[in-house]
Amino acid sequence: MQHVFYKHTIQKAPIYLQYIFDTCNKTTLMICVNTRNINEITTIADRLLDECTNIQQVIFDHSMDPMHDRLLARKLNSWSAKKSLRSFLLTSEFSTRSHSVLTEILYPVCLFLFKNQQLPKLTLSDKSYLYSCLNRKPSWHRLLFYTLLKKQDYIKNMIYTFYGKDPYNNNPPFTDRNFLDYKQYQEEAVANTQDFPIVWNEQDTQGANDHSISHDAYTMAECNLVTESTVDVQFTSEKLWKPIASGQCFHVVGSPGTNAWLRSFGFETFDKDYDTTTDSVTRLEQIVNQLDTNSMWSSENIDKIKHNYHLFHSGHIEQVIFDSINMVTWN
Repeated sequence: MQHVFYKHTIQKAPIYLQYIFDTCNKTTLMICVNTRNINEITTIADRLLDECTNIQQVIFDHSMDPMHDRLLARKLNSWSAKKSLRSFLLTSEFSTRSHSVLTEILYPVCLFLFKNQQLPKLTLSDKSYLYSCLNRKPSWHRLLFYTLLKKQDYIKNMIYTFYGKDPYNNNPPFTDRNFLDYKQYQEEAVANTQDFPIVWNEQDTQGANDHSISHDAYTMAECNLVTESTVDVQFTSEKLWKPIASGQCFHVVGSPGTNAWLRSFGFETFDKDYDTTTDSVTRLEQIVNQLDTNSMWSSENIDKIKHNYHLFHSGHIEQVIFDSINMVTWN
């Protein structure tokens, strides 16, 4: 059986997607669609189906990035229905939706990508900093969060980075949202754009995408503030797993329900009230208001850290995900 994987060309599937192909007993075409619009996707799919006439089903892989086109799954479903072809959508969003032909499958590929490396042993020695927060791509919610942290005077005693331009296209930052979204913090946020870039040390490379946890942010701070890729979409990246794997407390600057999703796997979290708040500005305010200048290295939190670390390294999470995938009738 000859499966086909397409990214920019037909090529060998990366190791973190190979499990999907291994579970398919029908000849499958998998297309990486993370940064493509529906016209690009369907044009590529039509051409590949014409070239590979033995294809029996299609998998659209959108697991590396948030799905900002909220109608994309519906559009892919319409295309699949016209083709009378079974199709699947791999997504790192932790809530999936039902369609007539298309099946959405939770596949947090960044978890597998991150775990495909040598990770350090748990150490619970005293830390030099209370908090750390790394920011690669400038985005509106990261600027807002920076504004709130700065307003409470947390930045100066924190391991913190913030790059000055979009690493993908070198554009000026914050072109993704209208400054009206910042509500009462609009004026301060605009003024704060002059502060960037902020680099922690000479080893930091502007715009580099680091999937490791060797940075001081994960070894010298008690708590990591995880500024996820988006606060509007229920998407998780490798950023969420880094403090768990390195033995830290954490707060998630992400979408509502992210902590609840982690708890569904058995993880312990450190949030109070912000996880259920739907308004993004209010949610970020609540996160900052939960911070203080007291050490989080309490016996209760250390027990949580130990529990999370061992659960993460046990392989249980991957097995739960694989078991749910194996229940999909794509064979």
